[in-house]
Amino acid sequence: IMDGGEITGNSASYSGGAVYNMGTLTVNNGKISSNDAYFGGAVFNEIGSSTMEDGIINYNMSNYGGGVFNESGSFTMKNGKISDNSAVYGGGVLVNEGSFSMENGEISGNAAPYGGGVETEVGTFTMQDGILTGNDGYCGGAVLNFGGFTFENGEISKNTAVSGGAELIPEYSAAALINGEIRLPAQEILNTESIIINICLDEIEEIQESEKAEKSGIYTLQGVKIDKITVPGIYVVNGKKMIAK
Repeated sequence: IMDGGEITGNSASYSGGAVYNMGTLTVNNGKISSNDAYFGGAVFNEIGSSTMEDGIINYNMSNYGGGVFNESGSFTMKNGKISDNSAVYGGGVLVNEGSFSMENGEISGNAAPYGGGVETEVGTFTMQDGILTGNDGYCGGAVLNFGGFTFENGEISKNTAVSGGAELIPEYSAAALINGEIRLPAQEILNTESIIINICLDEIEEIQESEKAEKSGIYTLQGVKIDKITVPGIYVVNGKKMIAK
């Protein structure tokens, strides 16, 4: 439990620049700032339960999940703020599996080429009475959604991207908009959904193929080398992200 205080200036080679959670994490009015890691610049939530109330996660960096990487647990944000984080995938939050729910909070000013504010893989993101604003990405300035995205009674505004300034929803994902408002930038070029999807997914494939291998072999997100993949999840194979389903 973190009541007030600040965790800042930490670094991890693989997961959780400031916090690696496998149990129960509670942040009340605290601040997690200026940390970095390969997965989860501030927080890597593996199988545990994390709750943030009135806290701030900002100025963290990673390749996947600049602020928070939710592997397969649950993360609940109440009245908190995730802002000014950066990554390649999921500038503010990346939900691989499990769930991320947001009540009356704010995700703002984050940046990533893919999912400036939030990216979901196979997990779910639920937003109620919150705001997603001022996030920036190439595909999905606010949300890049491959899993499940539910948005109720909040606002998505002033996000920017080449494709999908507010939200990108591939055909095989699940999404719902309930009494909310999405405001698109006036300069956004609105293509058909299929064109946007093809542009973004082609670019993602190119990025993944061009990544240089830092280590040979197969590694878990905890940096443990394994002989073969036997369970679903995200792995690092010869330095490249791979999602096994």
